[in-house]
Amino acid sequence: MSTGAQTVEAPTAERTRSFGGIVPIVALAAGFCVLAYAAIGILMALTDHGFRYFTRDVAATFEANAAVGMLTYVGVLVVWTASIVCLLAAVHLSRTGVASVTPLVLAGMGIAYLVVDDLFQFHELVFPELGIPQKVVFAVYGALALGYVWRYRTFLRAHEWPLLALGAVALAASVTVDQLADVVLGEVPRNFVEDWFKLFGYSLLAAYFVRLALRLLADAYSSTPGIE
Repeated sequence: MSTGAQTVEAPTAERTRSFGGIVPIVALAAGFCVLAYAAIGILMALTDHGFRYFTRDVAATFEANAAVGMLTYVGVLVVWTASIVCLLAAVHLSRTGVASVTPLVLAGMGIAYLVVDDLFQFHELVFPELGIPQKVVFAVYGALALGYVWRYRTFLRAHEWPLLALGAVALAASVTVDQLADVVLGEVPRNFVEDWFKLFGYSLLAAYFVRLALRLLADAYSSTPGIE
């Protein structure tokens, strides 16, 4: 009888723990939605646009083709994937204690910032409106990237560094075309070349950090028996 009682009570206790564990997640999700709506409220107060302007799809808002901005969205998805992989890998690696997660955390956060910058045009619109020229923003971005590479140069060189180098060169070429090639190429060819270099750089950057994160996970879990 006691065995049967334990068999019945164990799943019940497990379900109770599961339901209790989701409460903070639900609260966090609700808080995130509140913050998002608060941001929309602030934007509505600062502009003459209504609620639907900030919530509807861009193509629907402007009655444009559904593929409008497609290349930007593709780049965002590629880079965002790399950011998520780096951060999730860092969480799991922190459980093993066999590898430093700081380079992955910084990479994940930095790559995520690139996505936010690309989506909301920080370097093109937001910072210039605050009085910070685009060239200054690019210089700061470049200095931060170089500082990261120099600080973790030994770590980065140990993991297919040519991918990272090529990605950096491609992104630098995109910035150079954006800043210098308007007179030489004209607007349409310039945009074509600039966006190609940017997508190519994003793809190489994502490939490098995804492969790096997966390799670190494989190495850590193979050298630490008993980790699930």
